[in-house]
Amino acid sequence: MGSKKKSKKTTVQTVKESSKSPVNSKKAAVKSAVKSNMSLHPKWRFQKRDCEHERWHLEVTDILLEKLTNFESMTWAQILVEAKKQNHHVKTYELIKEAQKRLTTLKLDDYDEICSLRLDGTHRLYGILDEDGVFSIIWNDFEHEIYPSKKGNT
Repeated sequence: MGSKKKSKKTTVQTVKESSKSPVNSKKAAVKSAVKSNMSLHPKWRFQKRDCEHERWHLEVTDILLEKLTNFESMTWAQILVEAKKQNHHVKTYELIKEAQKRLTTLKLDDYDEICSLRLDGTHRLYGILDEDGVFSIIWNDFEHEIYPSKKGNT
């Protein structure tokens, strides 16, 4: 009988620079780090908020405080995984041009994604979620205009 020679296959993964998207060189909004912190409850930071935008500036209302307080009773896993249709990360290059320009003005254009939290109906809160589970609020979008729904509904 002839002997059968088993060949070993070695898989080597390489990343071609040409296949990288230009935004890959930017900082992620810590999506990968957040995955390791999904058991944390949200904390809020207001330092990065856009105070000058006429439509998206943060108005602290009783309703907003109630929504943020409700989120605090959940973990990021419950917010971003279990309710991922309402709350999710958004690539910054998919935002409307006005929002992209505002990120540059605010010196926040080094992030390749931000996080969107649905407060109700068309009302969204946008911000940066960091590795410690802190959500730095940027915008309060009442009309869902920063990242319009690709479907017919919101």
